Amino acid sequence: MTYVGGEDKTDAYRSHSGYDYARRNGIRFHTPVLAAATGSAIFIHKANSKGAGNIIKIDHKNGYQTWYEHLDDNDLIVKTEGTEVLVQKGQQVGKVGMTGNTNGPHIHFSVFKDGNNNGTFTDDYPYGLVDPLGWDGDYTDPWTEYANGNTHGATSYNLFTARLKPVIQSVPTSGATLYMDKVQVDVPGGASPVFVTISSKYGPFESSQGNLESIMPSIFLTALDNLNNKITQFFQKIKISYDYSDAELYGIEEDSIRLNHYNEKSKAWEPLPTTLDKTNKIAVAYTSHFSQFALMGEITDKISPTTEVVIDGDKGEQGWYKSSLSVTLLGKDNEGGVGVSETLYTTNGEDWLEYTKALNFEEEGEYVITYKSIDNLYNVENQKTVTFHIDKTVPEAIIKYDLGRQEIVIVGKDASLAFFTEKNTGKNKQEIIISDKAGNTANFSVKDKEKGKNARITIDSMQYNDNSPIYLGDNKFSVQYVVSASAVKAFNQTWQVGEEVKVKTKYSSDNNITEISTLDSNGIIQKEDMPGMKLLLLQTENGTVNYSY
Repeated sequence: MTYVGGEDKTDAYRSHSGYDYARRNGIRFHTPVLAAATGSAIFIHKANSKGAGNIIKIDHKNGYQTWYEHLDDNDLIVKTEGTEVLVQKGQQVGKVGMTGNTNGPHIHFSVFKDGNNNGTFTDDYPYGLVDPLGWDGDYTDPWTEYANGNTHGATSYNLFTARLKPVIQSVPTSGATLYMDKVQVDVPGGASPVFVTISSKYGPFESSQGNLESIMPSIFLTALDNLNNKITQFFQKIKISYDYSDAELYGIEEDSIRLNHYNEKSKAWEPLPTTLDKTNKIAVAYTSHFSQFALMGEITDKISPTTEVVIDGDKGEQGWYKSSLSVTLLGKDNEGGVGVSETLYTTNGEDWLEYTKALNFEEEGEYVITYKSIDNLYNVENQKTVTFHIDKTVPEAIIKYDLGRQEIVIVGKDASLAFFTEKNTGKNKQEIIISDKAGNTANFSVKDKEKGKNARITIDSMQYNDNSPIYLGDNKFSVQYVVSASAVKAFNQTWQVGEEVKVKTKYSSDNNITEISTLDSNGIIQKEDMPGMKLLLLQTENGTVNYSY
């Protein structure tokens, strides 16, 4: 880009289409957002705003439209796209949120002009952008000269009704005093050999060197002679007194307060020797030239807070829990810091909320909590996440015959299976322990286990977690089969509980059919034939045994 003074720079244009109002402007999470003027409001959902979050746009029916971006999902004046709602000046249209691309709670405010007067603003970006503070330069606003064909940037006007107007005063060679709201400028006699006109106006809050910030609005001072030539140097020091009694000094080292002037050549802020009357809150400095001046102080805390996450629940492996749990977010500021203002969080990508009490989770599933803490000077912690799972379901077992191993085997069944162990506890006896990542366990004791082509097993008991064992009584799962020329000729399976045969299968390779006999709930045997060899599967479920094939 090329600055007006003709100096070429490689600075990039930020392309930021409005003003962001955040902590230093008194904005907090869920601060009410009010309509700047009466008009018709529409809603743009955060999914359709290209990073601007939820937007309320108000057409003021005078060729201007205002935008309010990053609004919270709750308490919107209108929540349906395509619907218009009449709003009055000062009426709440939403709350400050964190929807869209944002590092912390703030409101993005923009003003647009209907440049082609066609009654719509969808075709006025970016040329319809208006600076609501107006253009105060002593040369033509570059934005109005930015053009594409016949379309050019809109003219900006001061749209803030309560904004103080510039003070313009003629000063004779004998000197004079200018009074602004909080600033007094004393020009002594002999400061200029000619009659001058001095203008003074408030500017934005400024910052410098990463640890200096304005405690009051900056001021612009300009002096012109009777030929409108700018006076760059005075022969006598000019006294500037700034009343900072309304300044918010929270987090500012008062003894560090200095009046700084902006050096146009070095493009840097430079401090002036400043005397402080801390009783009456007056800062006094002297200067021999005019520019932009800012009353700045050192910030005592530039360190972001941190958040400790405490999860209280029955824990298994890292990030896994087998019980309902609570999550506590403990925002902590650094030693000597200004204190945590708020801790914000979102669960599974839902709306951002302010943390006020422990979060309780009962349902099974995966949870991702994204969180950050903000201190009272708007130092924002880098966004962090914690992921955890709740799994209250204990593992179960599948019991089947393994032709390769020639034995009845037990395998674990669980969505988060972690461990499976088996050990011999005696002759033909085994204990099988199945665990999942959450620490749920199922313990199965079996006996009468025989291998080979005449295999069998009895399930003696099941135990889930620390509950009492469940004894199944007399039961037997048996398998007999015949192999000829390395092929299974016959394969028979039986699941029997007490004297009742619950299911029996009989396979023959002669017809490649499995005959299946099952005992229904009325004690009647039901039979069916199925093609191919069907393996019988026993599956435990809450202390019972079911079968399938």
